[in-house]
Amino acid sequence: MARAVLAALLFAATICIPLFQADAFAAEPEITRPFSPKENQADMSRLRDFVYPPGYSDDFIVALENGKVPGEMTVAEFSRLHCGESARIVLNPCMVRYTTPMGPAYFVVTTGEHQSFTDARAATKYFNDRMGSAFMELDVEVDALNRFIEDFCSDIEKGMSAREALSSRGERPRINHAIAGVNPEAKFPFSNLIQWEKCADCVGIVAVRQETAVQEPRCGNVRKQNVPRVAFFVIDRLTSRGYGTLDEGLKTFGDKVGLKIN
Repeated sequence: MARAVLAALLFAATICIPLFQADAFAAEPEITRPFSPKENQADMSRLRDFVYPPGYSDDFIVALENGKVPGEMTVAEFSRLHCGESARIVLNPCMVRYTTPMGPAYFVVTTGEHQSFTDARAATKYFNDRMGSAFMELDVEVDALNRFIEDFCSDIEKGMSAREALSSRGERPRINHAIAGVNPEAKFPFSNLIQWEKCADCVGIVAVRQETAVQEPRCGNVRKQNVPRVAFFVIDRLTSRGYGTLDEGLKTFGDKVGLKIN
């Protein structure tokens, strides 16, 4: 995982203390080396491409890698990171209601784009429409990948080498609208956004893939993919609850932000 691989190295040392000293065998504190873009140029490139949202400045990335949230970071910009937006995909599409000096605002992050709104109904409709479109595209992508796997394995069973079978099939279909499950090692989980001091009164709804049984290998270790089962979690500072359908999740989100959704 990119964030785990790119984490700073930890060094620990112990010093020997005379046997009868009260704090014998005490260990020195762990020392963490600050992340430096000059010393980690290759890592910076990977962070820009695979971890952080497009447009994040190097100063933002370095600060966040060193555990500091830039003072000028806005709720909308931080939402992009906590919803898993990168240059290629959004891992967990989301919508966040937050407060500005001008009143409530809404920010939607979905694959391919993000949008700001001041109207709850417009934001909710946009999120609903974008998720509906994403699910249809995901169905098509999974079907194309499974047909690719079926044809590939059929060629293998006919005696063709894996290299020949792959070259004859062309480029493997990509899943561009995948939705991620819960990652306990994530550095920026969505729930942490709601605990941020600037997001004290935020309400969010986020799409999360649920675990399903994997299919048996079709050939070798190659498996076909299931169309993912997705839940929608509505989260505020005090509560977090998952729903099996988008309609249920949006109804609860609407109740929390004062929007009646039939």
